[in-house]
Amino acid sequence: MRKDLDFSIFATGTPQFLLKLGLNDADTLLHADLSWKKVLVSFSVSTALNLFYAPVMMTFHKITDLHIQEKGGSFSPLFWE
Repeated sequence: MRKDLDFSIFATGTPQFLLKLGLNDADTLLHADLSWKKVLVSFSVSTALNLFYAPVMMTFHKITDLHIQEKGGSFSPLFWE
């Protein structure tokens, strides 16, 4: 079961990175009450997603869009022509 695996990776990996940068409670802040540190961690997760994941996802979407347009919407040319 893959429930938002990509978002889970960034939501756990970014706080671990912030721990290494010196934000001591970064790994627990997403589950804590609202504070400026929680906002910082949240924006850090969002920034990491937008810098690393979004370009790959959008490039893949563009490639598939071009393939669909070129092949007239047919799925079979993806595997054989």
